[in-house]
Order: sequence, then structure tokens, then C-alpha cells
Amino acid sequence: MPVWTVLYGLIGLTGYRAAVNSALPGLAVGHYIANLAWAPLFFGLKKLKLAAALQFGLLGSLAAVWSAFKRDARLLIPYAVWLSYATVLNLAICRLNPSGVQTVEDRTPTGVAALY
Repeated sequence: MPVWTVLYGLIGLTGYRAAVNSALPGLAVGHYIANLAWAPLFFGLKKLKLAAALQFGLLGSLAAVWSAFKRDARLLIPYAVWLSYATVLNLAICRLNPSGVQTVEDRTPTGVAALY
């Protein structure tokens, strides 16, 4: 089972339990939406540094809403660990690719240059 299946399940369960008690912070919803934006930003658009900045925002917003979940916050521990690991990994990829990532299209000559 992919790790994100488990993590999103735990995030959903935690959010549901908070919403039932009318205690779901708006920032938590924003955090979830921002989390969904990370993969297209990193993998699709190849905006490594912007994705790293988003990771720090995600860590900060998770820390800000942590206490609102009370006892259920323990269900978010695996997500917090994964998010921390992903942030470190994102930073390492930024460090190894200081000028960004080139796609095949970026490296493929076009026009007259393709003839030689």
C-alpha cells in the first residue's frame, strides 16, 4: 500500500473527527490544499525551490494547528515525520540542482540547431 494512502487516511480521519466536534481550523483546510499543490509544483513544473518553500510553509502550518486536534494529533505523527523527511529530501535535491532541472524538451535542439 502506498504511503500516501495511509497518510491521507490518517489526515482525513483526524480532520473528520475535528469537524464533528466543530473544531477544524480553517488553516488545516488550507494546509491540506497546499499539500495537494506540492506534487504538481515539484514534479510537474519542476519548481524545486518554490516547492521547498511550500514544504516549510506546510511544516509551519502543521505546527500551528497541531494543538487544535488535541488527542487526535497523535494520528498526524506519521504525516509529520514524512513531511519532515520530504522537506529534507527536497532541500537536498535543490542543493544538487542549483540551476534547476532540465527536461528532455529543454535539452532537445529545435529549428536549425536540430539539423546539425
